[in-house]
Amino acid sequence: MQVLQARAISELQRILSARGQLLQIRELAAVHGFEPIVLKGGVATLSGNEPVDVDDVDVLLAEEPAGLLGSLLDDRGYRSIASWTVAHLAPRFAPEAVSVEVHFAIKDADQIPELRARARPFAGFPGLWRLSSSDHLWHLLVHSVVTHPYRRGCIRDVVLTSSAARDCSQAELDEVTGRIARHRQGRLLTAMLELAKAVHSGASVTDPFRAEAAANYLLRARFGWAARWRVLSPMGTTVFVLLGCRMDRQAEWVEAITRPPLPSSWGFLAAMQRRWPRLGDASQRILRILRLVLGRLLAWPVATSARRLAERSAHRRAPNQTVAL
Repeated sequence: MQVLQARAISELQRILSARGQLLQIRELAAVHGFEPIVLKGGVATLSGNEPVDVDDVDVLLAEEPAGLLGSLLDDRGYRSIASWTVAHLAPRFAPEAVSVEVHFAIKDADQIPELRARARPFAGFPGLWRLSSSDHLWHLLVHSVVTHPYRRGCIRDVVLTSSAARDCSQAELDEVTGRIARHRQGRLLTAMLELAKAVHSGASVTDPFRAEAAANYLLRARFGWAARWRVLSPMGTTVFVLLGCRMDRQAEWVEAITRPPLPSSWGFLAAMQRRWPRLGDASQRILRILRLVLGRLLAWPVATSARRLAERSAHRRAPNQTVAL
C-alpha cells in the first residue's frame, strides 16, 4: 500500500506540474499572440476528466511560433539536453517540472495545417486550443499504436483513448473508423479503439495485446540492462515491431534508410556532418541501419519469449473466458 501511495503522489505531482506548465504557456501566448494547441495527456490534465500520468507537456504550433515559444521558455530558465527532431523542438526542461515538447508537426500524421484549422478553443482556458474531438482521438490512436508500438494496450493509453472516444459524437466516431479502415495498420488501430470502448462501457473483453504486455515485463525484468547501452536502446522498440505485422517491419526499415539526417549527438559524427556533410550524413544512415540489424538480432528471442508467455496465459483460462476491464 505504501508503494501505491508513493506512486500516486508522484503521479499527482507530475499532473499538477503539467497543468502549471500549460498555464505558463498560455500566459506567453497571450503576450506574444500565438495559439498553442494542447495535445494528448495535456488535454486530460486540464479538463479534469480522468487525468492520467504525464511525463511531458506537448503543444502544437506552426514552425515560426514554435521556435518563438522555445526561445521564450529558454529565457525563463528552461534548458534542452536532447536534439530536435523532424516533429518537435528539443524538449525543454526546468527543475522540479515535467518537460515541454513544442511540436511543429506530428509524427505519423499528415495534413497538419488541416488539423490546426479544425482546432477549437480549450473551454475554460482562453488562449489555449485543442484538436477537434475526432482529430484528438485519431492522434491518440496513432501515437500509441503506430508511433510508439510498445504502448499498444498499455492501461494509461487505453484510459486516455477511452476518454477521447467518449467525447466524440457518433458521427465523429464513424469518421475515425473510416480513417482506420484506410490505414495500413487498421487491424491494430481497431483493436486499440475497441479496447478503449470496452473500458468506457465496463464490458468484458479479451486483451488483444497480451504479447505486448509480456514483452514490456520481460524488457524491464530481464533486459533492463540493455536500456543503459546507447547502441542497444532501440532494441526495445524493435521487440514490439517484431510482435506487430509485416508493415511494422517494413516501416522500420524505410525509416532507417530514408529518415532525413539530423545533427548527431555523438561529438565525432556531429563534427563530420559539419565539415563533410555528405560523408557525415551517409555515415549516420549506415550506423542507423547497422544498429537496426543488431537490434533485430537481440529483439528476436525477446519477442519469441513474449509470444510464448502470452499463449501460456491464454491457455490457462477457460476457452471463452474474458477479462473484465
